[in-house]
Amino acid sequence: MNKQFSKIYVFLDDKELGIPTQTKYEFNQKEFEGLNHASYGVCCSVNSFDLTLPLLPGEKTCRCESHLSRLDYVYGDLDIAKQKDGLTDEQKKLKKEAKLQEILPFKPTMVIETANGIHSYWKISDGTVTTESKLKCENIIWAIINKFDGDPGSKDLSRILRMPNFYHNKGTPFLCKIIYEADVSYTLDELAAIFPLTAQASETIKNKVDFWEALKQGFPDGNRHSAFLSLCLSMLKGKPEKDWGNVWL
Repeated sequence: MNKQFSKIYVFLDDKELGIPTQTKYEFNQKEFEGLNHASYGVCCSVNSFDLTLPLLPGEKTCRCESHLSRLDYVYGDLDIAKQKDGLTDEQKKLKKEAKLQEILPFKPTMVIETANGIHSYWKISDGTVTTESKLKCENIIWAIINKFDGDPGSKDLSRILRMPNFYHNKGTPFLCKIIYEADVSYTLDELAAIFPLTAQASETIKNKVDFWEALKQGFPDGNRHSAFLSLCLSMLKGKPEKDWGNVWL
């Protein structure tokens, strides 16, 4: 195990029993299977982290940007349904197959089926962590979200996604599994060419950055409400009213 380039494993309270989330730094098949059978969902970080660095104030685990040591994949978290949607297993299966056929022309490295959708991965061959590479990777992920109608909340470089060969325990247990795999990897420039960031997506990102920078700096006295409203409206710029509930903040 190379602690400077380590995957991080997170165990989620799938059944919402009030049990605490657990974080592990080393893979252990027997232990993971036991936690999975005890209703935990098993997830793994998309990228690698340096476990040798000390935690900074406010950090609870090494799964944070200050510990990011290698960019391994860009990804798409592509849910086709939620538990509350009431789709039958056959309806979910058909929607997953349709989404897979939509993705395959873009030659992913791996696709994992989960209970409510699929997770697609494109392996990065030049994943050295720099300010430029992180921004490029984030832009590619956002372009994937736009192209395949992915989850806009699943876009960060510290993301965890469900591991194959373990059960997704929300509702009826569902065994996550690899449904497509290819021996292929890409440079970030190649991925940026495959998934170019559209002008609309770029504007959304700019608005998001402006929004959070303004929040961090604070609003001037006597103008807080109007300034905050102006920023919120900037996030809705160019979006149809029907999509206002899905604005990426």
